[in-house]
Amino acid sequence: MYHEGKYVRQDDKVAAAYFVRACQLGAGSACAVLGRWHLEGHAVVRNPSIAAQYFAKACELGSTAGCEGVVGQYLFLGQRVSQDIVVAALDKLETMHQAEETGNAAFLLACAYERGAGRPQDPARALALFEAGCAKGNTQCCTEVARLRETVSPPPAK
Repeated sequence: MYHEGKYVRQDDKVAAAYFVRACQLGAGSACAVLGRWHLEGHAVVRNPSIAAQYFAKACELGSTAGCEGVVGQYLFLGQRVSQDIVVAALDKLETMHQAEETGNAAFLLACAYERGAGRPQDPARALALFEAGCAKGNTQCCTEVARLRETVSPPPAK
């Protein structure tokens, strides 16, 4: 309500307090929002370390956005709570990416496989994940598909 301004005056600082309480009560989506807000400095002081903790809790609670936050912070900002949490988030994204609609999870997994970061380096697996994300309309994935198709040869026919 307070974040969107529905039925009450919009107040993201009040919303943040409610998100904190919801996160404490086990709402993974609230933890993920707090992670993003702390990463961006939206309505709270920007603090990537706190963001990483909120993303980790969100992921532990089963939030796809939380797992994406853990992996994104690790891959693109070099920040993490621990390597074990990153690996656990990647493991969860392996099962979540098929149901996730935006292709973000597939993009992050593909980046991990391409770099060998938290996953064994596997350009063919990266390409397959980028293709899966592209099929969901993720333009970043589509860009990477075009780039990788030039370098990754298809597996031999059986």
